[in-house]
Amino acid sequence: MKPRSLVLMIMISSVAWTLTPQVAQADSRLAPHVTQAEVEMWKQRTTAGPYLDEWNRILSRANNFRSNPTGTWPGNQLNVAWNGDDVRDGKQPPNSYPGGGGGNRTWGDEIRDAGLVYMITGDTSYRNPVRALLLKQAATAGTNFANATKWPSTYINMDKDFQIANWLRKVAYAYTYIRSSLSAGDRATIDAWFLNAATYWGKTVVHNTVRQRFPNRLNDNYSNPGNQGSSQGKTHFGGYDAYSFSRAWDNKMATYTAVAGIVGPMLGNAELISTAKRFVKEWIRYATYPNCTIYDQYRWNGASPQTGWLYAMTTIGTNITTADHIARTGDTELYTYTSSEGAYNTVGGPKSLLCISRRIANMALGNVIVYASTTSTTDSSKIIDASGPGGNLVYDVALAQANVHYKDKTLKSSYTRPMPSNPSSGGYDPWGGDWGNLPAARFMFGQMEGKVWPYTTAADLAAPTNIRLLPVE
Repeated sequence: MKPRSLVLMIMISSVAWTLTPQVAQADSRLAPHVTQAEVEMWKQRTTAGPYLDEWNRILSRANNFRSNPTGTWPGNQLNVAWNGDDVRDGKQPPNSYPGGGGGNRTWGDEIRDAGLVYMITGDTSYRNPVRALLLKQAATAGTNFANATKWPSTYINMDKDFQIANWLRKVAYAYTYIRSSLSAGDRATIDAWFLNAATYWGKTVVHNTVRQRFPNRLNDNYSNPGNQGSSQGKTHFGGYDAYSFSRAWDNKMATYTAVAGIVGPMLGNAELISTAKRFVKEWIRYATYPNCTIYDQYRWNGASPQTGWLYAMTTIGTNITTADHIARTGDTELYTYTSSEGAYNTVGGPKSLLCISRRIANMALGNVIVYASTTSTTDSSKIIDASGPGGNLVYDVALAQANVHYKDKTLKSSYTRPMPSNPSSGGYDPWGGDWGNLPAARFMFGQMEGKVWPYTTAADLAAPTNIRLLPVE
């Protein structure tokens, strides 16, 4: 063998070794969306930033809870089957939804943030009232979701029940932040309560709705979709006809699934994880159109076109939390799942969570411009985006959580774009991502790409750019 050939073989072997994906060591997982490496980053951010303003809001809410640790919900106060319409009819007592009356969308923020402050600081004066309130809630008869008299197994969601699901997610987050520090007895009590809650809302109620489209879905039989239902209008000018068939996977249904999507990974419950994964994959197939526009965008036809972007981003953000919690258990399928299946205009693609996220991000950035259903495509007030007339929206901050995995330039450009200092709100903290469920999406996940890796699968490594092969003589 000639010396130059030997050198070339060594060089090629070296290049091949360099290009071989290296399996990333997953950071030590402390809770469904928390690793030790992330906690260390959050500790730095509490003093040096970025997102110091978001930390200050978290700390303020946590301090409020520590000073006045209230926030239990009495649930169904009647010994009859829950019916969300009873609240509007005045049949249920005043605190019929979390926060009272028709609901308070910030209910659960303070206990959640107190749990996070404990996880970051180790100060038990934040943890102890969280523990006490969770035990009290678990003992509340009206929220015993295993009680079939109060919570019937045939129930289908009502108009405002999503507020129950969002409250459950927030208190579940609070629990995950303190769970490892509690006694085995406390964990058993609270675990059982959350298991019943997630089984009821994330599994039973969701299935009761979706099975009207696919009765045999649990057997993976999607051969005979139900009726397409009524027309909801166009997703945008020149876009897709949205039918009520896809409503089974809308923004509210995603919130119920997300309860299973946090409790399943928290408890290591394979059944809840499976049911949450099924829903998200169905959403990609049957509520997402070939160019990755989603069903909820049709809602532009309300007060302003921006409403279509808002609803779509809320749904996407909710499903991102489900995908991320499951991915951190070692199952990243929802992050990589691709499908061209569908029904009633949703056939085609390929469609994926990344494609969906990129499209909504590009709309926020102005790279993709779509108009509300109108004969004019020159009227800027008709653009469906995040910041046009009538809009002042920041809900794409939810993309930060998914981008810890994707490390996608478009997603990062969206959540790091210049944001309004006083954004519009749907009655909740918009900096918390979908429905304000997270303490602060960017403080927790923003600009974490490449700094943490909470997944046990191989990290995507960029191809080296400094390799040069010498010519063979």
